[in-house]
Amino acid sequence: MVIENILREEILGINRGIIKKRVSLKKLLENPVIEEGNRKIKIEREMLEDIARVTSLPLSSIFIPITFFIPSGSYEGYLMDSRDARLLRDMGYEIYERNDRFWIPKHKIRKLIARYPGIFQSVIVP
Repeated sequence: MVIENILREEILGINRGIIKKRVSLKKLLENPVIEEGNRKIKIEREMLEDIARVTSLPLSSIFIPITFFIPSGSYEGYLMDSRDARLLRDMGYEIYERNDRFWIPKHKIRKLIARYPGIFQSVIVP
């Protein structure tokens, strides 16, 4: 029980830096900044344009950042929103649907976050 509480507190600490406010891709193409409280997160316009070019979704229906949920100890993570999964499919990624969630291997999530900082993020879930 004590170890579980310590782990839960550690996970909450890691997740505190997560951006909660999501902005449409359409608005970010006009002004590539997400403002949340005192924070301003600038996103490179070229990355946004790359995503806009490959997707078949309306740009007003894509909300950034896209958050992956990674269960602790798992080798994969999931998305909750079918539009986020569709965007990743448009980008050439294979997504697996199970239990109303859209799963992708964790190593691919890490690559996406590194390649598109500010656009993708991950949260560790206990």
